[in-house]
Amino acid sequence: MIKILYVLNALGGGASGGIYEMIPHLPSDRYQAYAVAPAGGDESRARKLFTDVRIIPLPWWNIPDVDVVRRAAMRISERRHGITPERSIAAIKAVIREWGIDLVHTGTALNNTGALAARAFNIPHIWHIKESVGKANRVHFPVRDDAAMVKTFSDLSHTVIAMSDYIAEVFQAHDCPNITVIPDGVNLALYQKGESRDLRARLGIPHESDTVLIGMVAGLNSTWKQHDLFIESAALAAQSDPRLKFVIVGGGAPKHARFPYDSVKRYADSIIVLAKARFPDARLTILDFVPNPPDIMRSLDILVHPCDNEPFGRIAIEAMAAGTPVIGANAGGIAETITDDHTGLLVPPRDARAFADAMLRLANDPVLRFRLGANGRTRVKNGGYSIENHVRQLELLYQTATNSIWNMP
Repeated sequence: MIKILYVLNALGGGASGGIYEMIPHLPSDRYQAYAVAPAGGDESRARKLFTDVRIIPLPWWNIPDVDVVRRAAMRISERRHGITPERSIAAIKAVIREWGIDLVHTGTALNNTGALAARAFNIPHIWHIKESVGKANRVHFPVRDDAAMVKTFSDLSHTVIAMSDYIAEVFQAHDCPNITVIPDGVNLALYQKGESRDLRARLGIPHESDTVLIGMVAGLNSTWKQHDLFIESAALAAQSDPRLKFVIVGGGAPKHARFPYDSVKRYADSIIVLAKARFPDARLTILDFVPNPPDIMRSLDILVHPCDNEPFGRIAIEAMAAGTPVIGANAGGIAETITDDHTGLLVPPRDARAFADAMLRLANDPVLRFRLGANGRTRVKNGGYSIENHVRQLELLYQTATNSIWNMP
């Protein structure tokens, strides 16, 4: 029995979601899964999935994408509340000892204390990079350059997993010796088209309506997802087709955030203002988090993901699993998951007119929507995005790591 400790960056969100979906498919006669996560959010799902869960301080080691004043204030606030690397490492070391952990799997680039705790016990550490990292990308770290960043990830890990080729590029450019690419997988059985489509009912769309529902699924707490581009594109498309209705699923910005944690709220407020300005007729709805991705994807006629620096594009895989065509930017990880004019449409990044034209093209061609959706489902099944394929690759990695004689530098 291999006991694995998963270090989560949050109780919710996409990075943890991939691990949550994978855990039930790990053979329970060979693996026992435990988790640590920071406070904040609903613990119930994690507690159902893992043998045990411990809520501990887990500070991020990346440089926050805010101004220097807020950045300094965040660090002071974290230390005042005891959210320090020292406390985090001590807490992880305690659970490694208590639970008899054999391997640590950190499910985010943003936390390094799992790696440091694993080093203290000389047990294998797997670093699962789910963010676009490096000086030219979105997530930066307090290191000299990309070569130093790659060396840090590599030296502290038996294996570094990149969720996409896009993420892996910076590691490969600096000859990382232990990098591998393992995309997330989805459980196709959960995404059968024709089952419940509750989101449409929630939006007041009659069952036999000719409404074409176009959606973006990304929380307003993800300030880099380019919700504004979706709104501007939707407004252009709406002028040409009265059948179109739009939804952004993910709401979720804190309502009473105070300095220095108010950047997300200010962004969310600006998106809500823009939506009301472009859609005074309420043809665009912003919903809070909906805890049922399969129903969302079954309910949408078209998914749009405008972000051009998406690390992977799990959301596109989920849509394709449901047979829903996807429109995405021809850049970043989303361009890997979508095959243009086969499983979806790729358009030039940051081009509202191009996104609007793609929306109209699919809205006016149900045969094309069906073809792209069917091809997408086949691609998920046969193209390496099934949960079974994902688990097979992780199992091989876990076995190799725990059977090897390995010493960190």
